[in-house]
Amino acid sequence: MIKITHKSVNIFYKIIKSPITAIFISLIISYFFYVLSSKNKEPLYNISDSQLVAQNLNESNISIKWKDSLIKNIYSINIKIWNNGDDIIDYSDFVANKPLTLYNEGKVKILKISSIKSSRPNIKFKPKILNDSIIFSLSNKEALEKGDGEMFSVLYSNINEEKWILKSRIKGAKYGFGFQEVSSLNSNKGKVTTYITVVLVLIIILRIFISIYKHKSVNFNNWELVFVLTYFIIIYLIPFIQSDGELLLWMK
Repeated sequence: MIKITHKSVNIFYKIIKSPITAIFISLIISYFFYVLSSKNKEPLYNISDSQLVAQNLNESNISIKWKDSLIKNIYSINIKIWNNGDDIIDYSDFVANKPLTLYNEGKVKILKISSIKSSRPNIKFKPKILNDSIIFSLSNKEALEKGDGEMFSVLYSNINEEKWILKSRIKGAKYGFGFQEVSSLNSNKGKVTTYITVVLVLIIILRIFISIYKHKSVNFNNWELVFVLTYFIIIYLIPFIQSDGELLLWMK
């Protein structure tokens, strides 16, 4: 049991003033700012779930024709490509013999790709459909700064669809190869965490008032302090230092 009184506050103040404590805190602060200042190229992508756009309706004698060819169905996916890191990804960082290529591990016929939006007017990829794959190249000799990227819509006919893959080779990328997939961007995890945190803070405030009312001082069990400190470190501090796959404004 920890009892917060005037005497305990003085003891805590002496501990803070200790040279060992100062060195320990300095190391933590130095590491924290080192992580914040370190730069990396973190190319990421996200592919949405496929959506059915149209299909043959035999009972209604409805067929689908695409450029003089009959197809059984049309599906669509959205793909987002962006730099989540602090370091610039220059057009020259894309390796020519391993271009940025979107393909399906099964069998599909890609019909069309179109740009939906980008982070800046100058950020444009040039997509080219080749052998039912899409090859992207960054146009205008541009560079992807932090948060820069583009969103595309892909129309295709599903023959035997499996997983979509974006393959590439980026010089100096954080993970050593190319774009890494972020499986889900539209998550309710952030809202749920906020609700839990608000409830936890209200409980702590209530706990303080009850403790003052009953004991004329603030009393906390050791496990309570450890739990609260661990919770905020795991939920907020660590994700803040090592944030990954953030949903950027231009994607919404």
